[in-house]
Amino acid sequence: MPTGGMVVIRADPATVLHGYELMANDLPVHASTAFAHAMLLAELPEGAAHDHAFTHDEIRSVLVGSQPRQQRRRIHAALVDLLLSRGEPSAETFPALAYHALQAGDAERGVAYSIRAVRAALDVHGAEEAIRTVDAAREAASSPADRAELLRLRDDALAALMRGRDRLATLAELAALASALGDPELELDVTLRRASAARQAKDHDQAADFARRALAAAEERGDPRQALLAQLELGQALLTEGLGESFSPPPSEIDLDPPGEAFQRALELAEELGDERAAAAARRELAVVEVGKAKRRFLEIVPGLPDMIVVVPGLLEDPELHIKNEPV
Repeated sequence: MPTGGMVVIRADPATVLHGYELMANDLPVHASTAFAHAMLLAELPEGAAHDHAFTHDEIRSVLVGSQPRQQRRRIHAALVDLLLSRGEPSAETFPALAYHALQAGDAERGVAYSIRAVRAALDVHGAEEAIRTVDAAREAASSPADRAELLRLRDDALAALMRGRDRLATLAELAALASALGDPELELDVTLRRASAARQAKDHDQAADFARRALAAAEERGDPRQALLAQLELGQALLTEGLGESFSPPPSEIDLDPPGEAFQRALELAEELGDERAAAAARRELAVVEVGKAKRRFLEIVPGLPDMIVVVPGLLEDPELHIKNEPV
């Protein structure tokens, strides 16, 4: 413990040193004793990593807010150094490092650790946390590469939450950045993402348009990997269902030939690239298309079939085969 001072931390052990904002000489021993008597601080037992903990986060917030800006920045900077003094930081400390670096005015390290914190959050399905971290760091990001990466990560988090409309707004900003940079690779990635976002927003016509634009750009660049992704996006948009989401034949108003062609080409590209996962997805959707075509041929042969079938309730969910007979 520093001379004449008392180390103060938050009581939440899940965020290592996150509440270390008031340090050492800012809170002398007699003050910490008075705070403890007023039930503002709790003294920690012998052997604990620190001496005291705030009894409530609001107390910490008020005390931190009472410090001059420059002093707060010095405290945050000291906390960054303290966290890094323990060696290579773990994923659990990335959020604290990002927060304290940004509060210290260290934009470079703040943005870098924010990006690492967002990736770590997405790895454990923490999409909401990822969005909060991105939004806290965006203002500090000055380099185009960092700004683009933060927007990409924000889109990844929104995609996990199925928030298609919010994705389109985020991607419009990323598209403007890509255009300003004149980066064709980034522009192609953004177009593919916009196809996915429009599909999540249930705007399938727009999704198909973005997918076709991405496909044209990929073919012009001679990029089979991106062409594969574009074909998969186009097939999903035309079929109006995501990969693996179809559990019944497509509605009769959908022309099945265009999505079938897109998935067939996707299968060919996947096999050329040795992408077994994409190949399996394409085969499944091709099967959905073939089942839909078979059903339509069968109904053409026996047009009165829906009036004749007797089934147990619940076995058929296809709205085109509503049963008029009493079930047995």
